[in-house]
Amino acid sequence: MPEIAPTFISRRLIGFALGAALALAAVAVLAGTAAASRSQIAMFQDYRALSAPQATLQQIRALGASTVRVIVPWATIAPGPHRTRKPSFDATNLSAYPAINWQPYDQIDRDGAEDGITVDFTVSGGAPRWAEGSGIPSQNVDNEFDAWMPNATDYGQFVRAVGTRYDERFTPRGASSPLPAVRFWAIYNEPNSTA
Repeated sequence: MPEIAPTFISRRLIGFALGAALALAAVAVLAGTAAASRSQIAMFQDYRALSAPQATLQQIRALGASTVRVIVPWATIAPGPHRTRKPSFDATNLSAYPAINWQPYDQIDRDGAEDGITVDFTVSGGAPRWAEGSGIPSQNVDNEFDAWMPNATDYGQFVRAVGTRYDERFTPRGASSPLPAVRFWAIYNEPNSTA
């Protein structure tokens, strides 16, 4: 078998390594210049950051996002969410809910419209305690993002109330104009992992 000179081997390895490095660099450059589809949505979601919606939404816009996803847990809006007995109220009547409970979502809706950001309200579980089924595990009690066998009728009435509030026709008490319409909706219902 003929002997191969060490300099030939090292030149071949250097050439191969240089070629591979150039190919990877070309792929990185091409990937960086690829344009996103105009139909793609740049979406942002951060439940806690939206506690100061105006500044956060402006920053989201500056980052290039066009949509913000906001989780709307039932227990954050429902009256008496920690009670074990359902309060007497008409769940489809917007006035039956404490106005202060709607305030963060109203603010996000108005600020999003002003900043040209689409708001995606994702209505979620996190049922009020009075709407949950019996035998609730202790780790699920009063968790605003959890629901234990929630009453479907009560939840349906809440979803209807949220949809009615943000349909562009509802003016909250004390406001001079209706809330902007939310046109991007989702319902999130995760099966309970402890069942």
